[in-house]
Amino acid sequence: AAGHDLETQGLESPRQGIRLVNIKKNPQTQTETALVYIPAGKESYLIKKIESYASEKTAKNHPKYNKLVSSIEDIKLALFKTFWFDSHTMFPDEEPVWCELWLRFDERDETIKTCDKVEDAFTSVCQSLNIPIDKNRIVFPERLVKLIYANADGLRALVENCSFIAEMHRAPEPTSFFTDLSNPEQKAWSDDLRSRTTFKIGNVAVCLLDTGLNAAHPLLAPATDTDHIQSVTPSWRANDHQGHGTEMAGVSLYYDLKQALISSSPLNITHEIESVKILPPTGENPPELYGAITAQAVA
Repeated sequence: AAGHDLETQGLESPRQGIRLVNIKKNPQTQTETALVYIPAGKESYLIKKIESYASEKTAKNHPKYNKLVSSIEDIKLALFKTFWFDSHTMFPDEEPVWCELWLRFDERDETIKTCDKVEDAFTSVCQSLNIPIDKNRIVFPERLVKLIYANADGLRALVENCSFIAEMHRAPEPTSFFTDLSNPEQKAWSDDLRSRTTFKIGNVAVCLLDTGLNAAHPLLAPATDTDHIQSVTPSWRANDHQGHGTEMAGVSLYYDLKQALISSSPLNITHEIESVKILPPTGENPPELYGAITAQAVA
């Protein structure tokens, strides 16, 4: 219920194989939703708890599962799309796409005690379902992330056959499509984005302390002022000798430049980009001067 914490302890039953997978909270409604994995054939467990609310009493004559059922307004089975943590518009259809599968492991549970056990079991399931799986992995505390190439049916089959899936995400698309384009092709994409972007610079500025800035770039020029592109040491010049500062300017203006490029929507930019070069074109700053250089840059 809105404004009340969800009672989650009563949602689990290890003997029944029923596990609490994750909890989401809607910031607008303050309503919590718990995702519970219920093995096939165990669906009646929570239903019986709900029925017991009306019939069974404790020794003190209170509803037996009052704390559980009173805090839940709508109990739903863990349908496979509930595991999807990205926008539903990004959910695959018949065409397979690369997806991130976040898998649980728990040293308290012998069947999923280590990430190696979970990875071996998950790989076996993927192979049995003919779902391509990348050999690499990322390990977090109690989570293992694997990449698989699947469509909606493949994801559904995985959820039905794996009790240790916690979350599913669309894997980020590589930016190599744009970096591999020829210069004329890159310019065409850049021109399209520029034509959809309106610059209404207000009194907000983002100042980059980096390798400098190549402000003549057509996607950056409308949001820069040459008077605000400087260097702590004039002999270094204010241009970007390495490229990192210019790339950070792109992030500061467009956030996800790839998404901005592939979108057809208009874009409004209201802040300016400033730059102070704090890294020399050759060599490195002495560590004992880091603080002084930074202080000079922000002065």
